[in-house]
Amino acid sequence: MIGVCGFLATGSSAVLDYLKEFDELCVLDRDEFLLLYYPDGLEDLDYHLNVNCSKYISSTVAIERFRRALYNLYRYSGNKKTGRAMIDAGEDFIKKITQVKWTGRSNMDFQLDCPPSYKGFDHHRFGIKLLRKTIVTPLSRKLKKTVGLGLHDMEFAMNPEGFDDAAKEFIHRIEELMGADFSKEIVLNQPFCGNNPQKGFKYFDNPRAIVVDRDPRDHYLFSKRFLLNKAGPIPVESAEKYVKYYRAQRMDRGYTADDPNVLKIRFEDMIYDYEATTEKIRKFAGLEGLKSAHRYFAPELSINNTQMFKRFPEHEEEVRYIEKELPEFLYPFEKYGDIKPDGKMFYGRSPLNKR
Repeated sequence: MIGVCGFLATGSSAVLDYLKEFDELCVLDRDEFLLLYYPDGLEDLDYHLNVNCSKYISSTVAIERFRRALYNLYRYSGNKKTGRAMIDAGEDFIKKITQVKWTGRSNMDFQLDCPPSYKGFDHHRFGIKLLRKTIVTPLSRKLKKTVGLGLHDMEFAMNPEGFDDAAKEFIHRIEELMGADFSKEIVLNQPFCGNNPQKGFKYFDNPRAIVVDRDPRDHYLFSKRFLLNKAGPIPVESAEKYVKYYRAQRMDRGYTADDPNVLKIRFEDMIYDYEATTEKIRKFAGLEGLKSAHRYFAPELSINNTQMFKRFPEHEEEVRYIEKELPEFLYPFEKYGDIKPDGKMFYGRSPLNKR
């Protein structure tokens, strides 16, 4: 399995588009495969059940959060039937790793269900008290027995045997529902986090990762002008905030480590040094001796998404700050002459990729 990943808007779609040109690969690129590192996803569940277990609390909370994460990830995946099947596959996985199940409740229910109180007023506790006073207590008196309030399934697991095998089987099922052809090498879109892809390797057989990065000046301006401006997921309110964000991710030990199963690619090299870079990708992917069909990725189009700092002189001061603070991450555009892309920029996939 090959996972193509990046840091959000760093150009990983260029590598995905290139790999789609080879019939020897099965590239599942329609949806991002976020299952592992999504908050409360598989890696978090693994941590709470197998690494940092705390009495019953860790698993009963982590399993429920994992279930909710699956719902958020897959309820709109493909068609309604496929999304439901993915959620059901998750429920089967939960059953396999759950050691004890009973009906109960705990003080952790408040943390799972109650939003933060607003200005000191706890809406959830107020509602519980009101429910007890108006319904539960009168009903208990009428029936002459205690009526449970908020009882639900409690699922417990502490170092469950066979967790890794069950996780791999679950992932295989998700890939199958995505349309995987297992007679070919599978390529997934964003299965690992770019800053530390190795931590997700344990859930696959023979995993490899291609991590794609981008010049911080272009990344900053692209994010600022195309990704919902200041309301996006990247801090572009100021160059100062952005620099802290950019550097911290590239300093993660997983990203800085040398690993033969991780190939680091610069988005710009896919354009300015196409032949050498694509040869490197083919070797890494076991495609030596093959040539691409040029059906999906066109460097002559993608070049328009580079050197954005030359197009927007109004951001000159911000660009200079980034150049000063992140010199080791700047791409050497000057090496390729005075090229000033002036074609139409685009977000996401190459215009050639009609999927």
